[in-house]
This record gives sequence, C-alpha cells and structure tokens, in this order.
Amino acid sequence: MDFLSPDVLVDCAKKVPEFFSFLAPDLIKKIKNRKLENAVSAVEDIEKRLKDKNLQVNWKSYFEQELKIPLELIDSLSVEEEPSLREALKKLFVKHASGKFDGSFYPTLISIVKNLSPMDLYILTAMHNQLKKDNDWGISDCTKKLIRINKGFVAKHFKTQINFVDVSLSNLERNKLITTTHPSDEASIGNSRILNEGDPALTSLGILLITECIEDI
Repeated sequence: MDFLSPDVLVDCAKKVPEFFSFLAPDLIKKIKNRKLENAVSAVEDIEKRLKDKNLQVNWKSYFEQELKIPLELIDSLSVEEEPSLREALKKLFVKHASGKFDGSFYPTLISIVKNLSPMDLYILTAMHNQLKKDNDWGISDCTKKLIRINKGFVAKHFKTQINFVDVSLSNLERNKLITTTHPSDEASIGNSRILNEGDPALTSLGILLITECIEDI
C-alpha cells in the first residue's frame, strides 16, 4: 500500500495545480477573472442600493472595523452565480454595511445561504408571503403558524418531480430553518391544535434568515 503513503499523497497534492495548468493553461486565470467580475458587479449593485436608500457608507472605516464578515460576503458572491442566492447574499451585505443591524449572527446566515438551493429559497419566500398575506408575519407566535406548501406548484415552477420538493424541505429542516416536530404545549391554542407532526413551520432562525436575506431593508 505504498501508493497511499503520506509522502505520495503530499506529492500528488503538489501536482494538482500543475495538472490543471497542463490540462488548460488559461483555466485558472479564467476562474480568477470570473470570480473577480462576480464580486465587482455585486459590490457595485450593493453601493447603488445603499445610495438609493440614502445610506452613506465609509468603506475605509467599514473594512477597518471588521474584515471577517465583509470578506466572507465578497468571497461568497464571487463564486455564487445563482441569481436568487446572489440576491439573498446582497441583501445581507446591504444590511450589514448599513450598520443598523446586529452582525453577530451574520456568519451563521452566510453559511446557511451557501447551503441552500434556489428551491429552498423559493419555499422560504412562499412561506413569508403566506404569513404576510394572513397578517401573521412579525407576531410573537409566528413560529406556531401552520404553513401549507403546495408541492405540486413548487415542482411545476422548477420543472421537476415532487420528491425533489421533499428533499428541499428536508434540507430546510436540516439547516434548522423549518421544523416538522411540534411539542403539544407549543402547537395548540386552548383546546385547538394548530400544528400536527409533519406540518412545516418556521423556526426562529428561519424567521431571522427571511428578515435579513429576503425582506428589503
């Protein structure tokens, strides 16, 4: 098993860039340029949104104050090319740059958005729209509200099968944005049960992500 020895693995790792360079000499350069273009276009859009909201940002002071979150957002926007997920990250960036929001939870939200699919975000948006339509958005027991998901409609929108909608719901639950488990004392009002096991409902983290990444500032 010498071919799996640490020395061999290290040597192979060192040759990976050489391999790509040999396979396609311009590949690394093209990737870097594409990432840069993605990041620049996002930052330009973010600056415009801040200006439209009459929010002035001193970028020098902004980056001097903190590097971690701005750089994580820029890095995420440099590689994320799905429009809906880019939009979520840009809204998060605008709110962080405005300085009006507590940024302590931003690393968590950035990480979660990077783990979501367009369908995941679509379902969260639909849940948000339904709660707003029913005048339940923003109330203290918003997490206890039953939200009906039309799986057939979602599947049709994405031109896919319903079982992929179930996968999306599972991913949302894995990321703790929704829950389908409801303790009896939290799932009822008086003698009337409003949530059954398996019914999707937003969690506090799900509400937070919607507020920061889906709602406008």
